[in-house]
Amino acid sequence: IMPGAFAVKMPDWKSEKDANDSIQLLKEAINKSNADGVLMLVLTEDPAFIAESLNNFLWVCFTRINPTHDISGVNEFIINKHWGCKGPIILDARIKPHHAPPLVPDPVVKAKASQILKEASESKFNS
Repeated sequence: IMPGAFAVKMPDWKSEKDANDSIQLLKEAINKSNADGVLMLVLTEDPAFIAESLNNFLWVCFTRINPTHDISGVNEFIINKHWGCKGPIILDARIKPHHAPPLVPDPVVKAKASQILKEASESKFNS
């Protein structure tokens, strides 16, 4: 996504238990490896979409994550009621059953809008 932040392809979200189990396995694997420089992992079905642009990253992270359920970290801890982690923070940004369907542009409408804008732009500069 950007230096230190990685989009990780994961299987589709099935249940809270399945998500917690797979994240625990991921944490254990990270603890056994050298993860220096890895600050954030964003779990997703489509890493290419998230990494395509900052807008996509922000959209996914702020619409698919419930902070009380979908944020964890490697070597998590709580000190004086403040949560932290000593390894990468993990955001589970996979699509959940309660989410609205993704907003996907209709190619016909997009083409028509582009044509209208092109014509408007040409007429403005030809006047």
